[in-house]
Amino acid sequence: RLADSLESADVSHEQLSNHARQVRHSCVRLDRMISDLLMLIKAQEPVTASEANRCDLFSQVSGAVDDLAGTARDAGVQVRVGGKSPVMIHGEADQIRMAVRKMVENAIVYSHPGGAVGVSVALSSDGKNAVVRVIDHGEGVPKADLPRIFERFYRGSNQNERTTDGIGLGLAIVKELVDRMNGRIEVQSAVGVGTTFRVVFDFPFEEAD
Repeated sequence: RLADSLESADVSHEQLSNHARQVRHSCVRLDRMISDLLMLIKAQEPVTASEANRCDLFSQVSGAVDDLAGTARDAGVQVRVGGKSPVMIHGEADQIRMAVRKMVENAIVYSHPGGAVGVSVALSSDGKNAVVRVIDHGEGVPKADLPRIFERFYRGSNQNERTTDGIGLGLAIVKELVDRMNGRIEVQSAVGVGTTFRVVFDFPFEEAD
């Protein structure tokens, strides 16, 4: 439509501006899809624990939340971070941060304005694992959608005006990255109540001195 408008002499400045905004929006969406697909490609090989990939889980979680400060503010949602610091684990810091960012972003866009999202880092009850939780009190996931939310390009039935542009790769990326680091991800949700994501890192890790 933009090309047609440019070729036509009978087009208003307002129409041209509207078409340009649509093109810009489509480019941003395409760029995001390409970035997500590249991240999926990178997340194919498992992480082997080494001194080189030892990082602080709490620091990456906090950084992911900081990355989304503008998104949360625009949505009118408060994001709170708490828990144990530091917790040292083996994993690629940028990919841990990406996985947490995707979960928190998901929690924000499905929360109601004025709502809150809780993010925490803790040790498991036996002290052998690191656990990240992302909790929202938003729309919740219909029971029929729950088994499929980690599928690539799957779009559930609970979309809203902030999620209509999504492409269904966010949670698929989270699962791929968590699997790569020998962890597991669990989800509990109820419509009208909210959703809790729980990520458990099973590989050996140690608490910083």
